[in-house]
Amino acid sequence: MSVPRNKVSAANLVALINKSAKAGRYKVSPKEARTYEGIVFDSKWEAETYKLLSTLLPKDVKIHRQVNFLLQDKFKAPNGKAVREINYLADFVISREEQLQDNVIPDDAFVIDSKGHLTDIFKIKNKMFMYKYRALIHQVKSAKDVAALVDLYKVQ
Repeated sequence: MSVPRNKVSAANLVALINKSAKAGRYKVSPKEARTYEGIVFDSKWEAETYKLLSTLLPKDVKIHRQVNFLLQDKFKAPNGKAVREINYLADFVISREEQLQDNVIPDDAFVIDSKGHLTDIFKIKNKMFMYKYRALIHQVKSAKDVAALVDLYKVQ
């Protein structure tokens, strides 16, 4: 929205500031589009994945949301500076376990990530996760992927 310098009103200036403040790196859908059963998800696809999982999975299977896994402990670098820990936040973990212990994956569990686009950071964290936990992160990009994953979980 380009306006000549001498014609900028206070309302236009506020609109320009708000527009640039809202512009982020990722396009995020409105909160209403990302909400299901009163839960606000990070993306529409994550909400849709949850909806599909809750519909397709047997009732005795629990869907755990936003499960944190430690990938690397914090430490002091040789120069004395503190280096923060590295964590991976899984979108979902499905398991028959009622509660999950920190950084422990039950034998029957599937770790699920709803990804529309694979980022470089995710690729690195995925490798770190596989190394530390000896488990896979199941990436779902479509309803077909979710249905196939549910079928795979049911036969295990």
